[in-house]
Amino acid sequence: MARKIRFRYTGLVMFMSRVISILTGLAFVTMVTRNVSLTEYGIWQYIVLLVSYFVFPNRTINYWVTRFVARRFKVAKIGLMMNLIFSLIGFVVLFAISPFVAKLVNTDPLLFMVGSLIIPSMYLVAGCEAIAKGSSPHINAYGFLTFEVTKVILGAITILHMQIGIYGALVSVLIAYIAQASFLLTNLRNYIREAHVDWNTASKWLRTGWIPLYSDLPPILVSLDAMIVTMLTSSTEPIGLWKVGTTITQVVGFSSLLTYALYPKLLAGGSEEDVETALKLVLTFAIPSAIGALLLAEPLLWILGYQYRPAANILRMSILSVLLASIGDIWNSIIIGTEKVDTKQLSFKRLLKSRLFLLPTLNYAKVFVYLPLVCIVTTTIISTHTEPVYLNVPFACNVMSLLTLIPIVTYTYRLAKGILPFKFPLKSLAKYVLASMVLFIIIIPFYPRGFAGTITLITISALAYFLILCAIDKDTRELVSQVISTFKMRYRAQP
Repeated sequence: MARKIRFRYTGLVMFMSRVISILTGLAFVTMVTRNVSLTEYGIWQYIVLLVSYFVFPNRTINYWVTRFVARRFKVAKIGLMMNLIFSLIGFVVLFAISPFVAKLVNTDPLLFMVGSLIIPSMYLVAGCEAIAKGSSPHINAYGFLTFEVTKVILGAITILHMQIGIYGALVSVLIAYIAQASFLLTNLRNYIREAHVDWNTASKWLRTGWIPLYSDLPPILVSLDAMIVTMLTSSTEPIGLWKVGTTITQVVGFSSLLTYALYPKLLAGGSEEDVETALKLVLTFAIPSAIGALLLAEPLLWILGYQYRPAANILRMSILSVLLASIGDIWNSIIIGTEKVDTKQLSFKRLLKSRLFLLPTLNYAKVFVYLPLVCIVTTTIISTHTEPVYLNVPFACNVMSLLTLIPIVTYTYRLAKGILPFKFPLKSLAKYVLASMVLFIIIIPFYPRGFAGTITLITISALAYFLILCAIDKDTRELVSQVISTFKMRYRAQP
């Protein structure tokens, strides 16, 4: 089933879905943070982190599913079946070890047992998203919105009305994933129906599954920083202060979703022009959102709860890291999206020499430097009683994360440039920075102190930025015109 992937449309739909999720995500997190203690919120983050480890093996299959589907192989059905098998294994294991992991943080094992129920639905969602990413990537945006809206509605019922705290949060997320999976399955039903159950392909994926595992293990290893800090401090408060700003940093990270279609586009055959378009899209939104979040760190955290405002500098360091990583994702897409090794007979030797192996190897270099630094810094701060310990530890870890990320992004830029000789849009970057200066003019004199004031100021600043950018940048005017034309066509197509 050949489909033309619409680059800008897909990116904009993905980005807008995440912009909407800022409100839904903020609403859900605020429900949790304002109805549980800091320690309980740390436990919630601990459960989320642990569940992510058991969902990680899905990449063994879904990595290849996306690449094969993008090249028009009918593998959707076998991909979903393999995800089902992996999900049952993950569920059984986490359910069985729940008493042990709960004892580590002195909490109720039932929380982890409920958390284990989320694993099968997350596998199903991941499997469907892998299929959609290779065929119709914009579908994932609508599926994500289904998840977000369902989660908030159920959160209001279970957390606010029924007042069952973390249990309510877990149940809300579980049902939201089921709703998302149902939406994706419905929209992909024709594609799944025409696919074949090819166990030889599944066997090939398993034999070469070490590549996606090797590729995606570094982020999992990096996330051990939170586990290390929790164990060394014997408290979940540092991780609570550390991760509470995730909803805010995601706003900056969402800019990378504007290039969501770049990877499948390069797999199917792409050009330098696609990369340059991707860079402009990312920088258009990443620059102002990063500057705005840096300026408004305190009031944004205050929305989540007054006890989180001291974590403002922790949040600022996270924002810088996410901004750099969002740009670096473009280099990563070039490096692996242009690799053709899997169009031939797959073998261990070929994969070992390919860029599919090289890119994650670079990320391992960061892991092997970063995690030891986390241990050293955390131990030093605790032993020297550098107060406030629970704030200084996550702040120092974020500094280490940024410092270890810089050389990796620098090297991957040079590597990507050698593969696909694109031009970095310096003139466009200057315009984005210039237009972003309006944020200083608006925010600093009228610094907000409450929820309504913060949201109002963000809205005014965003409108001012885009008005200025439209006035000085031709590409932005064309982008706005394209968005308006797309919605007009869709509106006229309605019966």
